[in-house]
Amino acid sequence: MLKILYMSWFSSGEGSKIHAKEFAHAMELLGNDVITKDLSINNTQYTNVNNSVNKEKNRRSSVLRELKSLVMVVIRFLRLIYYLILYKPELIIYRYSIYDISGILAAKLYKVPIVYEINGSIEYERNIANRFYLKQLVTASEQYIFNESNLVLLVSNELKRYFSNKNYYLENTLVVPNGVDMDKFTVNTTLPKEIESIKQLWSTKKVIGFLGSLKSWHGAERIIEIFPDILEKNKEVRYLIIGDGDRRAETESKIKQYNLQDYVYITGFQDYTIIPSILDVIDIAVAPYHTIDFFHFSPLKVMEYMAKGKPVVAPALGQCVDLIGHDHGILLKENTDACLTNSILTLVMDEHLARNMGIKARKFIEQNYTWKQNARRIEEALQGKRIRRPR
Repeated sequence: MLKILYMSWFSSGEGSKIHAKEFAHAMELLGNDVITKDLSINNTQYTNVNNSVNKEKNRRSSVLRELKSLVMVVIRFLRLIYYLILYKPELIIYRYSIYDISGILAAKLYKVPIVYEINGSIEYERNIANRFYLKQLVTASEQYIFNESNLVLLVSNELKRYFSNKNYYLENTLVVPNGVDMDKFTVNTTLPKEIESIKQLWSTKKVIGFLGSLKSWHGAERIIEIFPDILEKNKEVRYLIIGDGDRRAETESKIKQYNLQDYVYITGFQDYTIIPSILDVIDIAVAPYHTIDFFHFSPLKVMEYMAKGKPVVAPALGQCVDLIGHDHGILLKENTDACLTNSILTLVMDEHLARNMGIKARKFIEQNYTWKQNARRIEEALQGKRIRRPR
């Protein structure tokens, strides 16, 4: 048993929060004493904010944001020192955020092994969002983390290849994708009144479902754009969007543009504990990502769909290929609207095929992608199979 200080995003409303809580719980189930602390200072919950408020209006505000990120590194370092003195952990697990080498610095000072979690490339995400950042400082901080961590956890082989192309030191890395707690995906919970009403109203319909944040590359709005074509083939189809985000206003605008108010419903942000029950409302799950050059994500939504026995329609990008394969849904041969429409309609029209794919999908996740399996892999590394000795 290890006494672990785990610092991550526990108050985020998105996948980071789910990842952090589920991973910590899985480590506890293996007998470890896990002390969880949030990287956020304010612990503010996710709320939907109008996109016009969120947009950086000028370079000055962008620079100020980056300066704030640098100040946060200092604050986190001081907090981490306090936690090391207070809890005396045997190991630190630390989620990387931009410029943040505070975990390494504190671990070196107190000679405690440290594992860094890196779930994406900040450089790449800032570039596709066209957001200003201090590029050389990001590269330097990432290189330092790879060089000095006892172990670096990456969520996908695609992400590992990305860092390999940047000539980072990768001998101390371990690929650990996201996962699912299968127990939570077998328990039914009471739904909020609004969602329960939708469930009853759509009980005889074929419901397509999207789960996740409304970000530009997630593609939830693609289903709205093709929905008139789907309705032309089958009037009994509906679309449930489970989530929220900075593109909600644009998404709602498209719903009105296509006159789909009676066919599409957005739940807004929902507590993770009821997500499995909300997924019971849907028949076919979609992960309609836009094509991007570097799909390095570990798509939690796809795993959660599959854990609930839902067939998934998604483009053949990154880890989606490993998850969906040929038996757990339909991988788009081409990531076009026409192919997306036809694939969804295939499952709408063939209930037997959809059901069998869903059954196989759940079994596959149960056997290969659970948080407890992930925790065991990391524990093996910590027992000396892959971890380097503290310097």
